[in-house]
Amino acid sequence: MATPFFSNSDLELAAAIHASLVVPHSGDDRFEVTTHFHPSAGIGGDYTTVLARDSERVFACISDVCGHGIAAALLATRVSSHVRSVIPRVEDPCQLASDLNAFLYEKFTSHLHNLFVTFFSVLVDFDRRSLTWAGFGHPPALWLEPEATVPRRLCSANTFLGIGPHLVGEACRMERVQLVAGGRLLLYTDGLLESKTPSGPFGFKKIESVFASSRPGKAPDDLAASADALRNGDAEDDVTIVELTFR
Repeated sequence: MATPFFSNSDLELAAAIHASLVVPHSGDDRFEVTTHFHPSAGIGGDYTTVLARDSERVFACISDVCGHGIAAALLATRVSSHVRSVIPRVEDPCQLASDLNAFLYEKFTSHLHNLFVTFFSVLVDFDRRSLTWAGFGHPPALWLEPEATVPRRLCSANTFLGIGPHLVGEACRMERVQLVAGGRLLLYTDGLLESKTPSGPFGFKKIESVFASSRPGKAPDDLAASADALRNGDAEDDVTIVELTFR
């Protein structure tokens, strides 16, 4: 029998490296970050970061590379390193996405076919007390204020990254909401949204309901537990969930 190209220890190391791309539980006196991450195939294409631009501004990003397995994980690693290198020199989510799109197209899409990345980026400005976001083919983020019972959907208004040398459309679209103490931001990948249940996909309404009823900082684990309890069969896609709770 031929020796496998990748040993079990190789795959375990690759899975550990990919898991390190997901932002850990963290924060400071202004906000808290909690996460849940579960790759469907041991390694996959989800990536997140929460990284300071400067003392008053923080970027929160999530992306999902098309496909699963080692190739997707390798590309997620390149997305991670590029985003981290670009954040210190960009001013808003559109600048960040434009730079990432050009990088993906130059390095990968121009040589390969059917490669694309969904991306969602939020700039938290503590000085101006604002959240500015832009989404690129990614499921909507959710914003929940302290007295609200239904979260607001922050929808993607731009198409996927990596499908052309420039962002598609005349202009990149961003929107802004006021940052309030006690506000909560939820980012997730489509593995959660499309998780199969006996009655169909897990879906937006279930995500919104569990998020709104969860305690601050507990939404990622509550959503993952709810999806696991209802799932019909094994997970078919990576599931990544990130919550930012602002103080």
